[in-house]
Amino acid sequence: MEFISHSDDIKANVTMHGDKMEKDGVNVYHFSDMSIKLKVHKGKIHLSNLFNGDKQLGEMINAAINQNFDAFMKELSPIVEKSLDKFLLGAADGIAESFPFDSLFIE
Repeated sequence: MEFISHSDDIKANVTMHGDKMEKDGVNVYHFSDMSIKLKVHKGKIHLSNLFNGDKQLGEMINAAINQNFDAFMKELSPIVEKSLDKFLLGAADGIAESFPFDSLFIE
């Protein structure tokens, strides 16, 4: 299955928590938690190769999803948010811990 999505007017509310910690004798900032909440206002989704390649059934499913885009995104958003939480937390923490605390924040 292939998943293609075109979305517009996406809003994200990101909350991050962390603390200053010592790493290899240097004070750095460590992000311990991240929460992302998404709101996608417009979009279109296309799923391909559904039902062993049955084009007619696949087109019907895609039409149903896109006619009910808001409801579909309401169900899908928590899964996407949780995946983004994990991925972006690791990325943000890796970046923050690469710099001394004093170069990122003024005390």
